[in-house]
Amino acid sequence: MPLEVLGKKHNGVDIRDRFSAYKTLARKTGNPQQDCWTHITNDSKELAQFYKKEGKHIYRVLRKTYKRAKSFNHKETDADIEKLFRDMADELDISYKSRHCHKFGVNLLKEKDNLFEFVKNPDVDGTNNAAERAIRPAVIARKIGSRSSGGAETYEILFSVLQTLHMNGQDLLVCGSEILLTSHG
Repeated sequence: MPLEVLGKKHNGVDIRDRFSAYKTLARKTGNPQQDCWTHITNDSKELAQFYKKEGKHIYRVLRKTYKRAKSFNHKETDADIEKLFRDMADELDISYKSRHCHKFGVNLLKEKDNLFEFVKNPDVDGTNNAAERAIRPAVIARKIGSRSSGGAETYEILFSVLQTLHMNGQDLLVCGSEILLTSHG
């Protein structure tokens, strides 16, 4: 679905929750990805609630890592990022009794290339909060107003286009005909 909406030739860094469709998007576009640290820490907070000591350990490590990453203020090098990742990986490398905690740690470490793009790129945030706030009105409208799945999908796409134009300082009346004539297949 993301590829259908964004197209193969969009530019920039894709800030994402960890929904698997974004891996396909990255493979097909070659664009860098940034995993959302709000989603990561919220998932680890859930581990802390269910798996007590081990989950709390993961949650503490990830909160500390994200705080440290933010403190770099988008000015770090690849070597700094490598050290940040290695420090996090070393702290997460413990023997877990819980299969869920172990799996979470292993899967997170597989995302190495997607965790710290924001540390060196001032145009990238470590979370997708801005995107989620931008689509919130559309989600609410969809939940209370659309009578068909086709209508809801059309509304979502149109709202996404309008929000993207707004964020880029563009006007629908100026860009609308080009958008309608452009194929995103």
